[in-house]
Amino acid sequence: MMKKLLGIVVLGLLLPTNSFSADRIELVCTMYEYSSSKDGTSSYGPYDDVLILDLENRLVVDGVWHGGGILTKITNQNIYAEPRADQFSDGNKRSLSLNRYTGKLRTTMIKTSGERITWAYDCKPAKKIF
Repeated sequence: MMKKLLGIVVLGLLLPTNSFSADRIELVCTMYEYSSSKDGTSSYGPYDDVLILDLENRLVVDGVWHGGGILTKITNQNIYAEPRADQFSDGNKRSLSLNRYTGKLRTTMIKTSGERITWAYDCKPAKKIF
């Protein structure tokens, strides 16, 4: 009887687990604010966007820039990203920062004119409903 129980426990430990979720983060982010160094700050939205991050491959899979991006830095508190070099040809610099504890997401664009635009989002874990 003990051998059977031990065998079941060992097999249970050997079966694949859902470690995929630790490497892939899926969030629903609601935009709540838009600010511009030229126009000031205003409420915005609500506008929802899905953000999918692949931590293992250091990629923004989807969301915000709709075409992906590169995770440039991952710390205990924040995740930083930039779009791929071939994604935009307008010369504007874009970046993303996500606070891993609060779920606050900020995307920033600094235009070639020097104008700075920031979008602020609140993010929560996404759950597919079907």
